[in-house]
Amino acid sequence: MDFLSIFPAKDPIIVFSIICLIILFVPLLFERIHMPGLVGFIIVGALLGEHGFNILQRDSAITLFGTVGLLYIMFASGLETDIDDFKKNTKRSLIFGLLTFVVPQGLGTLISHYILGFSWISSILLASMFASHTLLSYPLVSKFNISKNEAVTITVGGTIIVNFLALLVLSIIVSADNGALNTIFWIKLTINITVFLLIVLLLIPRCCRYFFKRLNSEDGSQFVFVLFVIFGISLLAQILGIEPIIGAFFAGLILSNLISPKSKLADNLAFTGNNLFIPFFLISVGMLINIKGFGTGFTPWLVAVVMILTATLCKFLPAFIVKRIFHYTKDEGWLIFGLSNAQAAATLAAVMVGHQKGLLNDDVLNGTILMIVATVFVSTYITDRIGRRIAITMKENAPVDNGQNNYLINVFNPKTAEHLINLALLFSHDKANIYALSIMSDDKNIDSQKKNIADIHDHVKKYAKQLNKDVETSMRVDINIPGGIVRASKELNAGNMLIGWNSKTRATDKLFGSLQAQILQNSDGQLMICNVQNQLEKIRQISVFLPNNIEKEACFPDLLQTILNIADKRKIPMHVHSAESVCQLISKISRPDLVSIIASKTNLERMKMIFGNLTEDNFVIVIGARKNSISWSKENDKIPKLLNSYSSKYDFVLIYPRILPDSGSVNLFESEVVT
Repeated sequence: MDFLSIFPAKDPIIVFSIICLIILFVPLLFERIHMPGLVGFIIVGALLGEHGFNILQRDSAITLFGTVGLLYIMFASGLETDIDDFKKNTKRSLIFGLLTFVVPQGLGTLISHYILGFSWISSILLASMFASHTLLSYPLVSKFNISKNEAVTITVGGTIIVNFLALLVLSIIVSADNGALNTIFWIKLTINITVFLLIVLLLIPRCCRYFFKRLNSEDGSQFVFVLFVIFGISLLAQILGIEPIIGAFFAGLILSNLISPKSKLADNLAFTGNNLFIPFFLISVGMLINIKGFGTGFTPWLVAVVMILTATLCKFLPAFIVKRIFHYTKDEGWLIFGLSNAQAAATLAAVMVGHQKGLLNDDVLNGTILMIVATVFVSTYITDRIGRRIAITMKENAPVDNGQNNYLINVFNPKTAEHLINLALLFSHDKANIYALSIMSDDKNIDSQKKNIADIHDHVKKYAKQLNKDVETSMRVDINIPGGIVRASKELNAGNMLIGWNSKTRATDKLFGSLQAQILQNSDGQLMICNVQNQLEKIRQISVFLPNNIEKEACFPDLLQTILNIADKRKIPMHVHSAESVCQLISKISRPDLVSIIASKTNLERMKMIFGNLTEDNFVIVIGARKNSISWSKENDKIPKLLNSYSSKYDFVLIYPRILPDSGSVNLFESEVVT
């Protein structure tokens, strides 16, 4: 078979293989020539498209993924919008949105009519393309972690305003061209917008909160649910005659309070969007460019150059007017311009509709694609260059603390809080920070909860003071308790989380997972589940159970040192039960007068036998294993049930160690024996 006969590629395997190669190598190649990878996708799309070398066709599959990429860009900009900052800067966003619409719409209409010679109705439509913009360089803002900068916030807010107005102009022009611009049109438009806002702002947030409250585990189901919300709201907008990108932006706003920026779900969404959806969109845009069309004469080049210069000037002016009005820095002014200069989403929608209606000719269509390429290049270049400078300015040079010595305890009642504080002091170093956290559910009486928790926190502080320890308290409202604990541990930089043992299993735990199961799935920190009913002063012996192969875990040296320090600190005899290989390592650093090492494979039957011989003055420490860890086995999942059967008889703590990157072979056991 002739190799060239397979092009343009139609076989899905060949098409997807080519796309993957483009996504893989284009950013690397364009970074070497100091050009943004986003521009590279458009250029390569033009070269490989049907108007170039005809390697790929802009078929339904590429159009599908391209549409997903476009909606994802708008969703991401809404998701990373800080609602509080957005509300605080609503006035400034409104001013910028109106400026960046009025200036291009007015100036663009005059230039299109008097310089390019289009009719007034075509000029107004063309000017709406200059007015709209797409936050195509927003991923760079996310990468530099400057999305909270006020200049970014007002640009994002202004984007939704200007795109809405630009698309409204498109609807009006189309209706006017069809002769349907009458009272019924305005009534229908008002009703549709009202219905859309009522559903999106009142009904959908409740549905999302219901789902996230009952399923916090950040697995595939949450990812699919988020995609459904994006496309569901976009579809609703389309049905009501509103551009789908508006719906995608609102989807991001709705989910911004439910998806933690540091969560695995957020990482999965960013990874999929930035490495698949957005490249597909840019490649599909590039494939629209008709390279041959620019060889037909001078007019296509004139139209393209005028459109590029007009679009750039019309976005430059509002950005620097806003900079002067609100006294932003020079870099922030350039950042606003960089973010708002890229033309793509609404621009494509307008030119396609205008071309189909005969209002815009082929020269405008080709000029629009070149304008998109040029503005995307300018946008990404400026955002990349200025974003780096702003990120460096904002960056704090505080030393990094991984929080391994800080403890977060989840408190609900004074008695349990006392036991958790005692355990935190038992395991921690003297300089460790201890935080007492209480999370309120927002579906109950908040005022009553606040009063009860304030009383508990007062008791906690007084109790800790008696032990010569200061405890910081934190009171939070969260739709999901496990998610709230995980988020608090990250914000407070607490690498150890202590929660009380719950011997009762709810029906919903079987479907959505228990409190500890959800925390384990969403956090890499160390989780300690504590069942303590007696005062720790009554402990006469500590029994420790370590799983098989625990010595191969990266966290093992720190974990073992923490456990052995308890025996040394309290001078309490400790019996360690583990495999032979682990016991040999422990014997090198433990005190033989305090620590007895019992070599045996850790299994449920042996644990049952040992538990049967323990007395009430024993304190049991069991080291669990997370799924997919080296030390995990099927028996590990049965340990909580075994411990639960002894919860009324013994005090114990079940510890799931933190996840650390594999640091290779462990050489920390060559030290002398502690004496």
